Amino acid sequence: MEAPAISPPPAPSAPSSPPNQSALPRAEVSPSDDFPIGWQLRKESWHFHRRFHRVLRRPMHRGEYSYLLHQIRGGHAEHLGENYWRVTLPDRRRTLMICATEWRLITILPKDWQPTARKQECAEDA
Repeated sequence: MEAPAISPPPAPSAPSSPPNQSALPRAEVSPSDDFPIGWQLRKESWHFHRRFHRVLRRPMHRGEYSYLLHQIRGGHAEHLGENYWRVTLPDRRRTLMICATEWRLITILPKDWQPTARKQECAEDA
């Protein structure tokens, strides 16, 4: 009686590359209106963004608003008066005088703006 022939184990297969992402089916997800995706331009900051565009002739870059606000909250901005600050843009070459609170940038002040002894209100028309 002959011994049964033993077949060699299968050769290990080469690792397969991940499937093409475009070939995979995508789940249709519709974001709800109350869940923000990425950043959001809220109505409270429209004026500041419009003023920024008028002064610098460009829209704000992603994270720039937060960067400026962080300078005020963190005590890195130069305090010019009650709600008036000098902040530095992320490129560190340009500064802006702004009117802001700890939670909101209100407007960019004119180049010739000077603090006065009397109390001034932050006007969104500045």
